[in-house]
Amino acid sequence: AKEYSTDDSGSFVHGILARVARSS
Repeated sequence: AKEYSTDDSGSFVHGILARVARSS
């Protein structure tokens, strides 16, 4: 499943940070 099907690195990084924040 593609969660980040976008070439916008900004959205990609934001998504990763959001996942990390929830995991913590």
